[in-house]
Formats: sequence, C-alpha cells, structure tokens
Amino acid sequence: MCDEHTADDNEAYLAGVSRRQFGVMTGAAGLAMLLPAPANAAVIKGRDVSITTPTARPTPISLRPPPASTPAC
Repeated sequence: MCDEHTADDNEAYLAGVSRRQFGVMTGAAGLAMLLPAPANAAVIKGRDVSITTPTARPTPISLRPPPASTPAC
C-alpha cells in the first residue's frame, strides 16, 4: 500500500526538524487553538455532495456562506 514511502524517506524528510523545534511547533499549535474566534467571522455551512466517476466515488464537501449573511452575497 505504501511502497512509495519508506522509513528512509521519512527519516530524510524529518531530518531538518529537531525534537526541540518539533516541541515548539506543537506548543505553538496548542496555544493557537486556545485563541478566540475572530470577531465578525462569517458562518460557513457545509453539506456532503456525491460525485460519481468511472473509477471511484469520492465524497467531497461543499462549503459556502449562508445566503444573504455577508455583504458580498
């Protein structure tokens, strides 16, 4: 299944990030999750859509602002 990815590829990709840098990035991401939502942020509505292709059936999602909720709509 993952023949194109090997342990050596993973090691080469992660070689530029030290444990300390990884810890800093993880901490920064955790702090960012604690921040409040931006003021006046538009609400986004999503719905599942179905697209049939000859080879597979993906399940994309359609995201859009609700009707007439923003000045641009």
